[in-house]
Amino acid sequence: MRVEQRNLVYCIGFTQEVASAEILKRHEYLGQYGELDKLSVVRNGFTGKGQKGPSFSVYITYRTELQASLAILALNGMVHNEQTVRASFGTTKYCTYFLKKMECPNLPNCCFLHCLDRENEIDEYER
Repeated sequence: MRVEQRNLVYCIGFTQEVASAEILKRHEYLGQYGELDKLSVVRNGFTGKGQKGPSFSVYITYRTELQASLAILALNGMVHNEQTVRASFGTTKYCTYFLKKMECPNLPNCCFLHCLDRENEIDEYER
C-alpha cells in the first residue's frame, strides 16, 4: 500500500547541470522553501516528451508539511533550463519490519514509514 507523505516532494525535470544533492540543497534552489531532512537525486536521467535533454527526478523530505506544500506551489510548472519541472507530494510504503511488529535494522536511516498514517492520505490508486 502506498501512502502519500505530506512532507515528501517528488520533482521531475531537473537538468544534469543541477542534478546533485549539493547543488539542489542550496538556498537558491530547494533550500529556500524550508529545512531539508533528506534529498535524493535519481540519476537515471531520461528525455521525456517535450524535454530538451535528460531530465532527473528528486525526492525532497522537508521538516514540515507546510514547507513541502510551498515547494510544490513554487516548483510545479516552473521552467528551468528550458525544461518544465513537475512537483507533487511523494508517496512511500510502510516498512515491512514495522508491519510485522519487528524492530527495523535500518533505523534511523530507513526510507519507509514506521508509524500509522492518517487514513485520508492513502493513495487511492493502491487500494
